[in-house]
Amino acid sequence: MESPPPLLIVDDFHFPLLVLGKRSIVLGVETLGDMFGKIYPLLGKAASVLFFEMGLKAGLRRCRLLVYLRLLFWQCFSGF
Repeated sequence: MESPPPLLIVDDFHFPLLVLGKRSIVLGVETLGDMFGKIYPLLGKAASVLFFEMGLKAGLRRCRLLVYLRLLFWQCFSGF
């Protein structure tokens, strides 16, 4: 008798997923929307502050990375 398919499939070859060297996850837009939708009733207006702070921190982190990468790019050509 065959065993039932697993409920969770993990790709051992590509796990953990890395994007620009950082561990990452993949979520559908609907799933992310559902997650945010569950937080709003629990936290009320504090959820807006939480999401703003999360977005600000993520944006600043990405900005620092882009500045760092640009500096590395220019360092490559500084000898010319």
